[in-house]
Amino acid sequence: MLASLFCGLRHLARASLFHFACAPYNSGMSTELNVEGLESTAEQIAAVQAGLNDALQEGLRDAMQPIRDAVSTYPPVPPYVGSGGRGGRGGPAHHKPHPYARTGAYGSSVTPVQVEGDGSEVSGYFATPAPYAIYLRGTPDGSYGGAWMHTPYWQSLKSILDALLPEATDVLQRGVDDFISRVMGG
Repeated sequence: MLASLFCGLRHLARASLFHFACAPYNSGMSTELNVEGLESTAEQIAAVQAGLNDALQEGLRDAMQPIRDAVSTYPPVPPYVGSGGRGGRGGPAHHKPHPYARTGAYGSSVTPVQVEGDGSEVSGYFATPAPYAIYLRGTPDGSYGGAWMHTPYWQSLKSILDALLPEATDVLQRGVDDFISRVMGG
């Protein structure tokens, strides 16, 4: 990917960025070669670098959005278990004998995707300040899968990442590839 970008920059340099002027040197057999136009070349390379940074940031934001959306999504409401077995209370011990009411606090607390940095230090993140989020989703590495009463219903953060990271990588790669194609005039 970056190799093709550098090849594209070399192509630009050969096309029009450098101007060479040859002149006799001390009226002998030596020749002096002056390179002119380096300021323009540096400006164009800086514009490409800034464009690449923008492409990386936009690509990362686009790549992370489906992950953020999946993390903020609620599972279907568990069935109401209010009759039958165990003295009329029914169902597994972790179900209360009344319908489940959602407040929406968890889903609405997940922040928008934020991307910052430039060059080789571009990073994206989102978060939730809900103190109980770890009990719903667990940890990103899967070392903790969430509280036992939520695991039958809430998808773990690790399984969300395992499912969506390959496509996120592809989205980011396509964004960078599209930028490189535009720079190279393709």
